[in-house]
Amino acid sequence: MRIGIITYHRAFNYGAVLQCFALQELLKSMDHEIQVVDYRQPFIEKLYRPSIMEQTWQNKFSIKALLAIPSKIKTRNQLQPIFESFVNQHLSLSEKCDAKSLPAFDVYLVGSDQMWSINCVGNRIDPVYWGMFSRPNATKLIGFSISSNAHTITTLGESISTYIENFDSVSLRERNISDEIYGMTSKRLPVTLDPTLCVDANTWDKIINRAWEKRRYIVLYHVMLRFSPIVHSILLNKVNQIAKFHGWDVVDLSIGNYSVNDFVSIIKYAQCVVTTSFHATVFSIIFSRPLFPVRLHDGNDARYVDLLNALNIGGVLKDLDFDDKVPPKIDYKCVHDALTKLREPSLDYLTSCLRPC
Repeated sequence: MRIGIITYHRAFNYGAVLQCFALQELLKSMDHEIQVVDYRQPFIEKLYRPSIMEQTWQNKFSIKALLAIPSKIKTRNQLQPIFESFVNQHLSLSEKCDAKSLPAFDVYLVGSDQMWSINCVGNRIDPVYWGMFSRPNATKLIGFSISSNAHTITTLGESISTYIENFDSVSLRERNISDEIYGMTSKRLPVTLDPTLCVDANTWDKIINRAWEKRRYIVLYHVMLRFSPIVHSILLNKVNQIAKFHGWDVVDLSIGNYSVNDFVSIIKYAQCVVTTSFHATVFSIIFSRPLFPVRLHDGNDARYVDLLNALNIGGVLKDLDFDDKVPPKIDYKCVHDALTKLREPSLDYLTSCLRPC
């Protein structure tokens, strides 16, 4: 089948582009013809690629915001080539399109990522992400591992049931979102894994930069650096202490100026990973790396806390005040056996949805 993936592939975010790559490769392994729909969502485009004129106009009443524009433009200019290089090299893109001109496919697959989070698109319903776009009658519309949030579910209320009807089938990424939708609509939607967990290390080896294999270092990745610099400072201090104890270098992925390939490669070859990130935890598990996953008790850690518990290694979680110098031992054979079983319902869901009528 010809399948078009609809997701946030143009976001400057490691997790966004890596889950898209994983889903593309997973579907290709099922012998489907895959393209990522190069949909230019208006809010996403302005968020990640704003012009100087647009930023000046939007912030014309705030001196502080106006003064911050040069820094934002500099950051954009650093990030844009990093992410666009990966997208252009590793994703099979359709022609550029808007909501009224999506190319034809046998199946449109929305997901994963926060496709049903109105916060991501300016607190509005995007018609494409909710299946409200013109398509041939014979096509299928599938949602896979879609994420949302309480704000969106509450805002949409019972009308979310109507949007679900646009789809032939939908699975969600988080159990709590499935429970909330069920409580509001009596529709029980299955829960499936983030695509990065649905493929093994061989898939990721396609994008690895092996130059990192020669170095000995510890990795820090605090995904919320911009919003919690104090936490980052505390973690960096701990990482420096661990590095000194072992004689390792320090690589701080939190600053975000590494290529997407390097992001995965740095974790693959690390002596140890310290992180508050779901995807850094995922890749540490896939590559069997020594790991300090740090729980912040702020709600943003729920995904990797749930994952570690599902893999029976929740005991490796650390609080911010941890002072260990040696990472906890993890039996990765048992972990990978558990992950293989955890994948099965997600793979079965996709296989079933993509079965010819």
